[in-house]
Amino acid sequence: MATSTKKTETAAQAEANKIETVNFEVDIKGKKVELEAPRDPNDASFDFIIEYEKGNTFTAMSLILGNEQLDTLREVGASGNDFVRIFDAYTEASGLGEG
Repeated sequence: MATSTKKTETAAQAEANKIETVNFEVDIKGKKVELEAPRDPNDASFDFIIEYEKGNTFTAMSLILGNEQLDTLREVGASGNDFVRIFDAYTEASGLGEG
């Protein structure tokens, strides 16, 4: 019989693995939408970094926001122009591109 060894995370390890996030707000068709993403873009998924470096900002932002927030943006009718403002708001909030 095979036994499974499930690695359990201590509270200290769980705390150490938390990613600091930044909240930012955008106005979409007169509705304020609050979004959250990693404060340090380097804490985002590897795929985000690849897409950002390729210049695919729409794909990169989709990856960093995740499905739940994308669904919220769809529900309020976000457009491509709104997505540019979302990226700009994230850039400002996170300091992406500084330095």
